[in-house]
Amino acid sequence: MATFKNMRDDILRKVKGRDQAGTLRDAINQAINDAYATIMAESDWVWARRCYRFLTVAPLTESDGSTLTVSGAGNVTLTSDDATDLEALGVNSYWQVVDDVRRPVSSVSEEVITLGVGWPDTTNITSYKLYPMQYAMTSGVGRIVEASIQDGLDRYKLKELYADEFMERYRDTLETGRPERFAVTGFTDAGLALLSFDKLPDEPYMVEIWYYAVATTLSSDSHTPILPARWHRAIVVGALWDLYENVFKDLRTAAKHERTYDRLLFEMLNENSATTRESVELNPYRPDPFRRCDREDSLT
Repeated sequence: MATFKNMRDDILRKVKGRDQAGTLRDAINQAINDAYATIMAESDWVWARRCYRFLTVAPLTESDGSTLTVSGAGNVTLTSDDATDLEALGVNSYWQVVDDVRRPVSSVSEEVITLGVGWPDTTNITSYKLYPMQYAMTSGVGRIVEASIQDGLDRYKLKELYADEFMERYRDTLETGRPERFAVTGFTDAGLALLSFDKLPDEPYMVEIWYYAVATTLSSDSHTPILPARWHRAIVVGALWDLYENVFKDLRTAAKHERTYDRLLFEMLNENSATTRESVELNPYRPDPFRRCDREDSLT
């Protein structure tokens, strides 16, 4: 199995050790990542199916008899004295007071949540809730195939909506209950997909998302692409094609690597197609109507 360093060293040997540091090294790193991303975007690869599960968070309410003090029109800080499970929330949440006016969370630090500006100059607020409006996924989430939600012993399928339709119908929802629909409604600064539900979960529910992974940037020497090891050579060849064409300006050698890359990609696509057909033929009807993250046969 080739690591990022293995692939870079392989390319350095093939270009006869030209300048092993500096701008060429940076160009090699970029070429490897570009080739990796291109290959991952070519198809819904069977070996790129992944599952991510998370628990929703019920609205947090004032529970200890304390009052929330707002100082002027500035930020409000909510500590663990006012609510629990703050570590499960991120900046993609909203704060609601009695009058249903909501403000975004501006920062989260350990057990302290700081809320956005714009509050009235008042004190002694005794009724409030904190609603998580979006949930950040793991890195590398591409096309979502299937989503389900666990309610007690029962599991229900979640219907995915386009973001525009979702925002038009559910942007300002305050309805609580078991979600039935979801959409990807944004991304964090780190590029993580953000999921929103049509209902604000009224209790913790286990959500499972099946998706096709996309390439994430290889940066550490130990990073490994998710392609099967037998196809790591395609990344190296694709990177060499890029380097010889755009850095070394050697179009003849670039064309040779392009032909090899095209052949490897053709073989990969054929194998992927055959594997997909075989999976369907072996298991045309899943006895369990839902894929499960903890099932060995869940990819079929």
